[in-house]
Amino acid sequence: MRFILVGLLAAASLAEAGTITSTVVNSPGWTNTGGPSFTTAFSWSMSAAYTNVTIEAYLAATPAPVSGLAFLSTQVGPQTTPGDVVGAPQGFQVTSELPAFQWVTLFSGLTLGPGTYFVTLSSPQTSLLLAIGNSSTTTFTNAAGVTRLLDYFANNQNGSSVNTNFGPASTFLNTVNAGPNGDFYSYRVTGDLAGDAAVPEPGSIAMVAFELLAAVWARRASRLVLARIR
Repeated sequence: MRFILVGLLAAASLAEAGTITSTVVNSPGWTNTGGPSFTTAFSWSMSAAYTNVTIEAYLAATPAPVSGLAFLSTQVGPQTTPGDVVGAPQGFQVTSELPAFQWVTLFSGLTLGPGTYFVTLSSPQTSLLLAIGNSSTTTFTNAAGVTRLLDYFANNQNGSSVNTNFGPASTFLNTVNAGPNGDFYSYRVTGDLAGDAAVPEPGSIAMVAFELLAAVWARRASRLVLARIR
């Protein structure tokens, strides 16, 4: 019984969110993602619901620090409205200065259903930079039923336009990874598959452990009582 209890408690300490989609650039270049003339977006789709979702991007600044605003929406483009935004836009700050990058949390604690999602990054400062790399320098990880989609930018050129008041409504005519030799923004999304009973939540594991321990104590107490009666 002691070994079962120890194993359950160990599992509780190790349980953590898994990868939904991850693009990690190992030797990053960078792209501008701030200022009135540039904004970026990345996207993915998933066929299942996830809880405890965290979204991060690999960012740097020159100079630092730099503040930005992140939007999570179900579409981008001129027809996008605040009704397409999931939750409230989130402010973030980058303190790492180029050439060093840092993982910056954009969103956390989200519950997302099946669908397609876009994250748009904007900043009033042109010194906000997003890590980018080609397929030979990048590691991709996707959970079952998850597809990494296109990365976009708008730069007020060739018909694209930046909406400085509402980044997701920018005209994103440019994609950085449309071809087989394209580049990719560096970001990662983690979370727990909703309804997944394979790995119980830490709180559930602890409760099971407590109930098993209580049962052992009760059984030992009953044996002591019977021994005294005899």
